[in-house]
Amino acid sequence: STNSNQVRRDIDNLLERFRCEGMSAYADVLRQLSRTIMESPLCEEHYEVDVQYSMLDFLLSLTYMPTQNVRKHRLQMGERLLAIEEAHKTASDESGAENHVTPNSSETEINWEQYLSLDLPPSHQWSSSDDELSDWSSDTEGEEQNDKDLELHASTSLLAIDMDRIYKTTQSYQMQKNTYMPEEQTSTGKGKFKIIMPELLPLKAERRSAASWCKLPALPPLQPPDEFTYCKPLHIDAKKVEQLLLQEKPAKHWSNFGSDYVRFLNKKELGMCKYKLPATENESTLLREIIYMFFAPASCIFFELDERTECISVRPNVTIHSATAATVQRQLELHLLPALHAMMELRQFINEQLLYGAYERKTGSLGCFAASLRETIKPVKQQLMDFERQLLQQQQSVTLIGFIIHMEPHLQQLLLLQRIKQSVLINGHPNCVRSAYLLSQLYQQSLSSEPHQKLATALLLASLQRYCAITDAWWQRAELMDWHKEYIVEHYEHEAAVTGCLVRESLLACPPTAITAQLQRCELYQLLLQHALDAGETQDMLQGFHLLGSFLNSIEPHQQAPLHGELVRHICSEVQALTGRPAEQSSQLPSTASQLPTQLPQLANLELMHIFSRPRQAQMPPQVDGSLQLNKLLQALKSTPLQLPNFVCRALDKPLRERRLLGELYLMHWYREELQLAAHVQLLRHVMLLEADYLLYGFYTKIFRQIEKGIYWARSGSLTLELYELLQPSFGQLACKFYFKLLSRVRMESFKVFEAVEAVKLEFDISAPLRRVITATHIDKYNDIFRFMLKVKWSAWKLENMRFIRSSKSDPYAPLDLLGLTVRRLEMVRFWLINLIYNVHNHLCTYVLQSIGREFERQLPKCSNMHELCRLHDEFLRRLTTHCLLGPEFEDFSTTLEQLFHLVHVLDLEWTTCDNYLNESHALSPCLSTDEERSRSSEYLGSSVTRDMAMEYLALNQVVEIEQTYIRCHQMLAKLLRTLVFEKEHTFCKCAQHFVVCLFPT
Repeated sequence: STNSNQVRRDIDNLLERFRCEGMSAYADVLRQLSRTIMESPLCEEHYEVDVQYSMLDFLLSLTYMPTQNVRKHRLQMGERLLAIEEAHKTASDESGAENHVTPNSSETEINWEQYLSLDLPPSHQWSSSDDELSDWSSDTEGEEQNDKDLELHASTSLLAIDMDRIYKTTQSYQMQKNTYMPEEQTSTGKGKFKIIMPELLPLKAERRSAASWCKLPALPPLQPPDEFTYCKPLHIDAKKVEQLLLQEKPAKHWSNFGSDYVRFLNKKELGMCKYKLPATENESTLLREIIYMFFAPASCIFFELDERTECISVRPNVTIHSATAATVQRQLELHLLPALHAMMELRQFINEQLLYGAYERKTGSLGCFAASLRETIKPVKQQLMDFERQLLQQQQSVTLIGFIIHMEPHLQQLLLLQRIKQSVLINGHPNCVRSAYLLSQLYQQSLSSEPHQKLATALLLASLQRYCAITDAWWQRAELMDWHKEYIVEHYEHEAAVTGCLVRESLLACPPTAITAQLQRCELYQLLLQHALDAGETQDMLQGFHLLGSFLNSIEPHQQAPLHGELVRHICSEVQALTGRPAEQSSQLPSTASQLPTQLPQLANLELMHIFSRPRQAQMPPQVDGSLQLNKLLQALKSTPLQLPNFVCRALDKPLRERRLLGELYLMHWYREELQLAAHVQLLRHVMLLEADYLLYGFYTKIFRQIEKGIYWARSGSLTLELYELLQPSFGQLACKFYFKLLSRVRMESFKVFEAVEAVKLEFDISAPLRRVITATHIDKYNDIFRFMLKVKWSAWKLENMRFIRSSKSDPYAPLDLLGLTVRRLEMVRFWLINLIYNVHNHLCTYVLQSIGREFERQLPKCSNMHELCRLHDEFLRRLTTHCLLGPEFEDFSTTLEQLFHLVHVLDLEWTTCDNYLNESHALSPCLSTDEERSRSSEYLGSSVTRDMAMEYLALNQVVEIEQTYIRCHQMLAKLLRTLVFEKEHTFCKCAQHFVVCLFPT
């Protein structure tokens, strides 16, 4: 069973909800309908208990979001509300006059006795009431008579006696002429013939007679036949028809041309065809319906609205008194119907974007565009309202043609707005693409080649409000307040960012399409994107380093004005320069500065008095609200008859560039003065590029000796401490930022210096702001150059420290024998290597490191923003690694240099071996002669023992292999450098290629 209390509470809650939502009319109708169901007699006599509550509960369960549906479909629900009230009122009137029979007007105007006697057969005479009947049949006769009376009452308004008289008179009527309309005969008394509507079948379960159950549908009341309706057989005589037509009385005047013209055509057709008479209305009704259709389209006399397709059409056979239906329909379809469709489409788009609860996915830019369309069509609606007032005052003088001529420019503007709206909107794309496409299309239409350039320019300025608002919030709070994901850039996580996020182009997350390619070619899109990317990096750093507040305090108040107001002001100044007249927007905001002195003595509030008495700060220029002043801005643009130049990008670029430059200058000043960026880069160059060789020579030569002797040298703490002690006197506190890090223990244990130096890495500890310029990747490149320079310096140091091999007892002026020639060949290889390595070292230190470093120092103060600064440092390191031939492109050259470093190591071993063979004081010398034998000989080299040692070295030496290896490496270097210079066009290698070719051994 249904809980009646719960149903009552649900109805009361729904009524209260309607009243709270401002829908009291719907609440009253709902209460009235529910009360009607509760008080229905059918529910009281039903066998089910509380059946009315079950019905109400069932109806409530069928409802779905009633208040939202009423708010969403106000027009349809309003019409339904009026229909319900009218039906309820009609039902109340019918229940009050249930037993009252209204006579048919046709029955009183036509002699139906004479009319029905035409085709009725003769009927039998009813038996008189004086007939003798048996006594037992008196009761049944009365019942049968009552049944007959009931049957007659059910179909006519006459009694049985009157019907008897009518049929008697019908039989005695004589037909004198063949016509459908009998002569009028007056009848008096209660014998008037009436036909009433059949009684409806009630739902109550009470017993009724069979005569009251009518199963036939209700028939319309009888009407007299049309006297102008003729039969049209094909064999009719044309002369007779013409005579009948001529007998018709001519009209007095052509007051209703629409209907009279159709009658005239029917006469001229001579009965062969018949045109349907049109429905006619006066011209003022047509004009008011046209005006109403612009505001609230609905089906009416002249127009029909298809709610399913939302299409307006003109009814075909409706006209005014002064024109035919075809003419009116053609004029309406040609001049007014497109404008009606345009207005309906524009209003629907505006409601979807601006009304709360619309299903269409919204964006801020589309909302601004919809608001600008609403402001643009306001003059059109005002003109329609003014014309309606004129129509009410002068109904006779206002015509359809006059309305079309008067509203022609406004109707054309509606069509133009419709075309603009259709060309700038796309569906099925992300919000960022939709907003960017809207702005780009409006910008394309605002170019000087478009006829509606000024209107498109005004709409573009209004649609830019959302982008300008996001830019203002980003500028003042460093927050990208883009809830609809429609801005031209977006945040993404990045480890290099100070706040954890950087900005990138929003289209990068979208698949490439023809629309995205079109956006990339738009000048306005590229301008907004470039400013957003540059300003995004600056704002991220100001916010991340807690500099935004101090930066905003350091700039002037007028430089913090809203971006959209600045844009409108610049455009107004451009228009003023073109027209030579002052802009209208400059005097629209009232100035209250002159009114303060007269109002101050009247203020009784001391706090308010103190506020107004403060010294005035810098006055901000008056700003113009784009949405409110759109029509005035459009009038200002239309003040010149010439086409406007393409100044939108120029006017937008100026405030954006000023803002970006202010932030960049403040940030660059902070980097140069507070963080001392130049000092940090100089320290990196002196230490990691070994430019301060006068400080680091003893440090790295000590490491070379420890590696060659096999001493454990790679202690990070010891190396860091030694380096700090060397740098601290020259660089102060910056010296503590370096520390060593061990990379490989296997390489650390090597006796080869060029392999062992690969086991360590020199780190540079810097603050977070400097890490935006000097990243971890840059430190790795610095370390590559640092290790490469250590190898070059070790090679030069090792070759320089090789002493000439001379015996203590040899004659330096004696002619060279085979052993002496071999030693000279070994010294010649050392000389070749020294010459090559020294030239490489000189080229790297002089033409690469020092020259590129000096160029970097000269360009560093010229950087105006972080992008240029980071790009300068990237370019500096790229040039260093490229000129040192350390990139992946120069892998063959690096391998050849590694072979030369290995050759230096082999030459050092061979040099040591030769010295051991020829030096008798060495512990590994193979000399077997005794002291007595040495004393007998005057010269040690001439002795037999020495000759044996010399022969042994000549048999075991590798001088020839060393010479051949060096020659091949030198040839390979020359070939690679020649390829780099002449084939790959690396002109910076010309100097190296020149000295390598010149130093080739012959």
